[in-house]
Amino acid sequence: MKNYTGFDFVQLRGAIVSGSVEIPQAVAQALESPIDFPSIDRALVPGDRVAIAVHESLPQAALVVNSIIDWLVGQQALSDLALWVVLANGQESQAQAIRDWLEAKHPDSLLGDDPRIHVSCHDPDNQQNLEYIAASEQAEPIYLHRELVEADFVIPLYRWLEPQDPRRHDPFVVLPAFADRATMNRHAKAWLKPSESRTKRTQRHAESGWLAGIQFTIAALANQDGQIASLISGTPE
Repeated sequence: MKNYTGFDFVQLRGAIVSGSVEIPQAVAQALESPIDFPSIDRALVPGDRVAIAVHESLPQAALVVNSIIDWLVGQQALSDLALWVVLANGQESQAQAIRDWLEAKHPDSLLGDDPRIHVSCHDPDNQQNLEYIAASEQAEPIYLHRELVEADFVIPLYRWLEPQDPRRHDPFVVLPAFADRATMNRHAKAWLKPSESRTKRTQRHAESGWLAGIQFTIAALANQDGQIASLISGTPE
């Protein structure tokens, strides 16, 4: 390691593109014109519970979430939606930034015992907020954040990484970021196994996303400055 130059080789494998976008306009485009999926206002009905799952990899997360909320709230035909924003474990500062914005922009959405918009961070150790969705090959239970399981529609948000990037997560985003602690630990240990095991694990993640009913995702491509350069939406595959 004496020749180490300070560059993290993992950073070189992340997808990098040039340019930048205006986040509100890019979000509107992503919601209105997904790939292989209808405009989101056509995929929802009044009264639906919509969960926004925010992966820790997403740049400018608060601004993206705020823009999605603005777009959904602005759809007159969907005035009765309930929105659950679920951020990854340890993202309390991002959650508070979103709450502060809601208090200024949509204060009525936070009122009452059952507010229309609820913002929380995933806690992998809180069993009350977890729901069983599947079992591993070793018959070990896999639990997922309850709001993602019970939602009528889930909008996962994440940064797209190169397929060979060791930080890569499943295209449905939910595992292991929103799983129970034991599942998270199994995922971390699995990186020490041969590549064939990684292929099997990716397939299990896809199955888990399907069990959670996830049909749509929004992926961000970042530029050299770590800001969003493009947003791509559509079916997870």
